[in-house]
Amino acid sequence: RISHADISALFWLNIAISLVLTAVVAGAGGLIATFFGQPALTEITVVLSATFVMTALSIQHCALMRRAMQFRRIAVVDILSNLIGSVVAVAMAYAGFGYWALVAKPIVTPALTAAGAWLSCRWVPGRPRLTSGLRELFAFGMGVTGFTVSDYVARSADRVALGYFWGTGPLGYFHYAYLIDSNVLNILTDPLHNIAVAGLSKLRNDVEALKRSWSTALSSLCFFAAPTFAVLTVVGQDFVVVLLGEKWAPAGPLLCIFAVRGIAQTAERTMGWLHVAVGRSDRWMRWGLFSTVCQLLALCAGLPFGVAGVAIAYTIAMFLLFVPTLAYSGSPVGIDSRDVVRTIGPQTVAALFAVVVATTVQEMLLDGMWPVARMLVSAAICGVAYLVVVLGVFRMTHPLRLAYSLVREFSPVRLPGGR
Repeated sequence: RISHADISALFWLNIAISLVLTAVVAGAGGLIATFFGQPALTEITVVLSATFVMTALSIQHCALMRRAMQFRRIAVVDILSNLIGSVVAVAMAYAGFGYWALVAKPIVTPALTAAGAWLSCRWVPGRPRLTSGLRELFAFGMGVTGFTVSDYVARSADRVALGYFWGTGPLGYFHYAYLIDSNVLNILTDPLHNIAVAGLSKLRNDVEALKRSWSTALSSLCFFAAPTFAVLTVVGQDFVVVLLGEKWAPAGPLLCIFAVRGIAQTAERTMGWLHVAVGRSDRWMRWGLFSTVCQLLALCAGLPFGVAGVAIAYTIAMFLLFVPTLAYSGSPVGIDSRDVVRTIGPQTVAALFAVVVATTVQEMLLDGMWPVARMLVSAAICGVAYLVVVLGVFRMTHPLRLAYSLVREFSPVRLPGGR
């Protein structure tokens, strides 16, 4: 239960925090420009600092819609705001606005999200005042924020360090490879986070049901995400050249490395499902700090070897941490490393095996083939190798049955097995 007064207090608290962050970031624009030796960053930083306030305007409305399980409305708002933001950015680029086209999307998208959230959820905040439940809510929120901040630092430090020590050229290759990989990861995991948290939270008083639901959801996600990243690993080099042109070819090997990491990272990014569902955001924040330290150490280890060294170091760190990460998040409800391995082990092993098989065949037999054709053939070989292991060896068919039941439920055509 939560009262209107509590929600209003959180709304105004978010607004106040966002105003402080806006002022701090805007004031740091000159320092950021000096650090990178790019005077234009002063104005860019000032403009982008407004995104804190724009994001804060929609936080409570989106939270209320998630609480009411209104995910369709949230999806419509997210899709439309991102689509329009992208169109505006592309239009500005064609119109000759230069780097301001890149600044446009982070500004337009949260502004449209806020407008859409207010139209979709007609809740209006009351006057700001302290409430009895604010302290507990604030403590929980600070745990989530603490993880978010530490995770942001870990995900941003590499580009800051590479830009400073290796220059803009290698940084550009690294950034675009990272961007492609992270977009695929976000598409696969972000929409499920709010749904999983809302669903699992309702089972917090039934531990066994919570564990079963968690295992089913995570196993199904990894069943389809692992081969996606396996395919991206195999076709990454050709994909970059076809998508961005030959001049971006050095980003191809980096994308392949990041895609291997994605096989494990898909599972790792779901740790918040359990931390939030069982009400232990404090543990989420502590693990975020620990993970950040580990990633910064990996960055230091790989930095002397350039962009490839950093990508490889990150990949090794992810494979070392992803099982302990999930075991730690599930510890309060009795989920341990053995449960994690049973849930995602077959998909991980099958995906890595598929990468080895498809890469070997590609190098031995497909080297002179037209890039698009090589991508298609390599992807097919990778997919078949994955299915042979995950279905033939591990006998994992439940995710396929679950996917079929969903398609059957929402399909306008009656499929076998329907009522």
